[in-house]
Amino acid sequence: INDSSQQMNIFDLPPEWAEIDIDGLAEIRFSMTHVLQIYKQVQKGQSFLTPEQIQESINAFAFDIAENKLLEREREKATKRGGFFDPIRYFMGILLKRGVPYSPPDNYESPKERALRKYLERQRTIQARRQKLEDEALGLAFEDWVHNITPEEKKSIIKMDEKDAKNPEFVQKVLKGHFGTEVWPTKRLDIMGP
Repeated sequence: INDSSQQMNIFDLPPEWAEIDIDGLAEIRFSMTHVLQIYKQVQKGQSFLTPEQIQESINAFAFDIAENKLLEREREKATKRGGFFDPIRYFMGILLKRGVPYSPPDNYESPKERALRKYLERQRTIQARRQKLEDEALGLAFEDWVHNITPEEKKSIIKMDEKDAKNPEFVQKVLKGHFGTEVWPTKRLDIMGP
């Protein structure tokens, strides 16, 4: 249970309203009192916002503040007009006066999307690092193997006529192919385990 849901119980809100997580807007002092105001508007039939829309609005507004520097931008605009910017009034005005959810910015990611994106980025980084290490291990193992096979073994692997034997690129390609399919799988297990 987060701090905001413990605080909600004192307002005697229905569970779906009491579970709204307001922690993302702690910076602007958004509280359960504000959620209660919205809930009362809904009860009076003056708003049709759902708890899910309120939660998404909170998440989107918090994202806009953190990622898009909304407070700084709006305060700068207000200062140029000779006024000040009150983020609570701005946010509540959208929810209560307009009666609509806060529109997320174009670059918005929900907390779940953000967590998934970060997970995928970490996995891609781990996978790329692992692949780089494995490629390097394969290259070194190949070099070690090539230097330790006999000319007879090399000939039996290459199975070529003398013309092909004079083409080092061809020989290297054939040896790498053989190593990759016949030698590396066992060598890889020896190095990295199953």
